[in-house]
Amino acid sequence: CLFVTLMCGQSLVYAEHTHDFSSGRCSCGALKIEAETGVADGTPQINASTGVASFLENELYTASGGLCIGYWGANDDNKLTIAFSLSADVAEARIELTLAESVKAHPDATAPDIAEPADDYSGQNWTFKFRVNGKYYGFEQGDIPANDGSYENWGTIVSYPLPLKQGTNTVIVEACGGNQYNFDYFVVDIPSDVDAEYTEIDTTAPTVDIVQVAPYKPYAGETVRLGVTATDNETATDKLTVAVKVYYNYKKSGSKMCQLGEGNSFVPTKAGKYTVIVTVTDEAGNATTRTRIFNV
Repeated sequence: CLFVTLMCGQSLVYAEHTHDFSSGRCSCGALKIEAETGVADGTPQINASTGVASFLENELYTASGGLCIGYWGANDDNKLTIAFSLSADVAEARIELTLAESVKAHPDATAPDIAEPADDYSGQNWTFKFRVNGKYYGFEQGDIPANDGSYENWGTIVSYPLPLKQGTNTVIVEACGGNQYNFDYFVVDIPSDVDAEYTEIDTTAPTVDIVQVAPYKPYAGETVRLGVTATDNETATDKLTVAVKVYYNYKKSGSKMCQLGEGNSFVPTKAGKYTVIVTVTDEAGNATTRTRIFNV
């Protein structure tokens, strides 16, 4: 599994500069982002001592040393999502990751090493995926030490220059192919005159309560209307995006997608099994998909 852990040390060397985070941000402007009270598998991790979810060191006084976000959960899709807000654009920022190899890390896999941003990671043998504001980025400097059995043989890798924007910036770290690493913390290298603060983001997907089919037992040639009832913790119901698809004999011989008309209605032309696939997306981009099967 991919662990995200925190280290409470107050200095980190980047190039010729030693960061000092004893007062929160370094005098150079660098921001240390803690991961332990972050978001893993969609569930906010609240600091036990403070009761607050935060990534900023000056709001987190201790570190217990472990938050697993890798391929260990029931859905094998655990990832860490963090966000911070900046007062201005930064054309060439860098992000530093301090990490340690765990016992099951694949020796033939590497950290992302692309020099230019990419829209996907197809064909890459990466240990983990590293996304900033929806783009994949790689690392230019640093090494990942071999596992010494302690899970804390830390090394620091430094990204290629990447753009950060005024407003909210989102960083996602996600394990690839069962690789396992302990991630300790992020450092965001930005100018000291740019204000930065942690941003709480919505990572909870909508709840789809009902996928309706009317009439309940339709006949071929009869108009069928489909309805969806969904709710979300942040997005108003009328702001949710609802996508509906209907297939005849889904994923089997003769499968065909049905054409939907006004109000998500359609007319089945033959008897058989129909599959409704509904995807509801909130304003933060979180999505839930539900499937209902009915017979005509």
